[in-house]
Amino acid sequence: MLKWLSPLLLALPVALLGVLFGWRPLLIFILAMISLVPLSAIIGSYTERLGQYYGEVASGLLDATFGNAPEIIIGILLILGIAPVPGTDQIIKALIIGSIVSNALFVLGSSIFVGALRNGRMVFSPDRAGSYASMLALAVAGLALPALAVFVGNGTVKLSKPDDQIHLSVVVAIVLLVSYAAYLASTIFNVGERGHPSRRERGERHAGEAARREIAERNHEHVAEVAPVLGDGHGGAPTEVERLERAEEDDEAKARAKRAELRRGNGRRIAGTIAILAVATALVVVASIVLVSVMDDVIIHTAKSSFPLRPFFVGFVVLPFITNAVEQVGAITCSLRNNMEEAMAIAAGSGVQMALLVAPVLLLASLALGHPLAQGLVFSKLELIIVTLVTFVYALVSLDGETTWLEGLQLIAFYVMVAAAAFFFPAG
Repeated sequence: MLKWLSPLLLALPVALLGVLFGWRPLLIFILAMISLVPLSAIIGSYTERLGQYYGEVASGLLDATFGNAPEIIIGILLILGIAPVPGTDQIIKALIIGSIVSNALFVLGSSIFVGALRNGRMVFSPDRAGSYASMLALAVAGLALPALAVFVGNGTVKLSKPDDQIHLSVVVAIVLLVSYAAYLASTIFNVGERGHPSRRERGERHAGEAARREIAERNHEHVAEVAPVLGDGHGGAPTEVERLERAEEDDEAKARAKRAELRRGNGRRIAGTIAILAVATALVVVASIVLVSVMDDVIIHTAKSSFPLRPFFVGFVVLPFITNAVEQVGAITCSLRNNMEEAMAIAAGSGVQMALLVAPVLLLASLALGHPLAQGLVFSKLELIIVTLVTFVYALVSLDGETTWLEGLQLIAFYVMVAAAAFFFPAG
C-alpha cells in the first residue's frame, strides 16, 4: 500500500509552498488533506512492523494510539483556534459522528462491493460480526446519552443549563474512556478468556473428531473408554483439548523467545522504525496545521458559490473521507482476499475508537485548554438520528452471515444520501 501512496507525500511540501506564495486557500486545503493519506498509511504500516518485535499486544496498543492521530490533532488545533474557523464546535462534533458513519457505511459498503464483485457471495461468522455490531451500538449509545438528556421528554428541554450539559458530558467522557480501556483489555490482552478462542475451538473440534473415530473403531464400546478423548476424564493422560492447548502455549513461548532474539539483533532497525513513526506523526501535525489554517478562508470563500463548504459538511463528510482513507484501503484489501470478518472488524473497530477514545479526549482537551466545546457532547438531532440509523443498518448487515455486491452498493447509496443531507444542513 505504501508503494502506491508514497508519491502523495509530495502534496505536503507543495501545500507549504502554497502557503508561502499565497495560493488559493481551497487548493492548499486539498493538498493538505491529500498529504494526510500517505502519512496515516506510514503510521499504520510501521506500527505493524514494531509488532513483529514486540508482539500483538504492543502492536495493538500502538495502533490504538496512533490510528486516530489525524482526527485528534485536527480537533485539538481547532480547539486552540490557530485560525478563526467559523463553526469550530460544529466541525469537531461532525467529525466524530461523520467518521463513525463513514466507517459503518462507506468503508464497509465499498469493501463489500469490491470484494463480492471478485469473490461472489461472501460468507462470514455472524457471531463475530454480531459482536462487532454490539460493541458499536453500545459505544454510540453512550455517546448519544447527553443529547438524549437534552432533546427527549414530553416536548420539553430536560437539561437546559449549559453547565449541566458540560458536567454530564464530562461524566460520560470519563465512562467512555474507562470503557475504551476495557475494550483494549478484551480485544488486545484477551482479559477474562481461558486461552485464545481459536485455540479452544480447534481443540474441541479435534477432540470431537477423535471421539467419533474411537467410537467407530470400538463399535459402541463402553463410554468410559472414549471419555478421555471427549475431554470428560479426570486425571490420567491429558485429553485432546489439553494437549492442543499445551502445544499452543509452547508455540507462544517459542514466539516470545524468537521476538526477543529479533530485538537483540535488530536494535538499529527498531530505532529507525520508531524514528519514522515520530517523524510521520510530526508531519501529520504540520499537515493538520496547514489544513486548519486555511479552513476558515475555504468556508468563507465558498459560501456564495454553487458548492458551499459549510462547517457541518466539512466536518461530517470532507475530513472523514480523508482521515478514514487508510481504513478504506485496509478493508478493501481484506475483502479482496475473501476475509469479510476482518473488513467488518476494521469498519466497526474504527467507529468504536471514535466514540470511546476520540470524542472524550477532545472534550476533556477542550476543557483543559480553556475552550470548552459548546454543550459538551450534545450532538444535533440530525447527527443523533443518522448515527442511530447507521448503527441499526450495520447490525442488519451482520445478521445473516453472508453478503453480496448489491448489499455493498446499497450501503454506499445510503452514505451518498446521508452526505447529501449533510451538504444542505445549515451552518450554525
